[in-house]
Amino acid sequence: MVGVVSEKGKSFEGLINYLFEGRLKDRGSANKRPEIVGHAENLRVPFGIEDKVGRNRLISDLINQAKLHRNYGDYSTKYVGEHILSFTEEDIKKLGKDQIKELCEQYVKDAGLDKTQYVAISHADTENYHIHVIFNRCQNDKTLYPDWKEKAKTAERAIALALKYDLGLTDKQEQMADSKGVLEIRANHRDIIDLAKNPVLNSIRNIKHLEKICEAQNIPFSLKRDKLNVGNKTFKKRDLEAVFFRNRQMSKEERDNRKANEYSSQKRKIKQKPAYTLKKEKIKRKAEEQQNQEKCNIDLNIPDEPLQSIPQPLEENLEFNYKKAYGKSDKEEKMYYKRRKRR
Repeated sequence: MVGVVSEKGKSFEGLINYLFEGRLKDRGSANKRPEIVGHAENLRVPFGIEDKVGRNRLISDLINQAKLHRNYGDYSTKYVGEHILSFTEEDIKKLGKDQIKELCEQYVKDAGLDKTQYVAISHADTENYHIHVIFNRCQNDKTLYPDWKEKAKTAERAIALALKYDLGLTDKQEQMADSKGVLEIRANHRDIIDLAKNPVLNSIRNIKHLEKICEAQNIPFSLKRDKLNVGNKTFKKRDLEAVFFRNRQMSKEERDNRKANEYSSQKRKIKQKPAYTLKKEKIKRKAEEQQNQEKCNIDLNIPDEPLQSIPQPLEENLEFNYKKAYGKSDKEEKMYYKRRKRR
């Protein structure tokens, strides 16, 4: 299975008519044998090859969404997108119609085409069965489909799907199969997510780690080419690599969240009231307590101890510069947290 990106186009009408009827010079005589494999919910597709009214409806739906983009009318912006998935004869023998549809839906999800209008049309008029995934580059949220490294990402998605459905890989694809891009795509597939829930595999980081865990728990472990035997179960090596990659990413996210929480708690400590303000509030609070105690003694008429004149620290220290007196400790506290943050 190979994934290819076609050049951006300007005319939905020309491309849709080609997919159903062939080139302009071959119209009427060519038999493209088109079949709609899947489509977006916000697209109206024709009921068959002869349904020209439905085809025009499909074209108008695509054009109407493209008009929502702010640069529509600017001829430098192209709204027609096309990805082609090509299969060998061996691939088609392994896949049935249901699996081809499932594979196409998974590709749409991996490529982010579920956020825009798309229609997948298959052709069986050549030696290699292939699917044209036509999509609107103006997405449902009126933004353009991201085209950064589009060709490389499409190739990686095709390899990831080939690994998932056990399809053949070319020599170049074999070299790319262990790349980070392919592992990221595979780590989000449902079969890998389910595999990662296995109690033996849910915290393993690599094959060596798995081997040590198996030795500690007396679980039989053996590696034969592309397969791993763990206990009574056999796993594909590349499937396990995707599981390990997912586990490493999850643990990295946990570490990042922990660091973020520690940083926010440090910021909260730094934002607390300065030392001179706290000292001022403390003196004021003591003065109020003394005043309240004096009033209580007077009300109860306790003559045992002579009443002493209680100094009023607030009134006496109105001109006292608390910031100058206690600001130094506050400054030292801030410097301490700055040094701690740098570490």
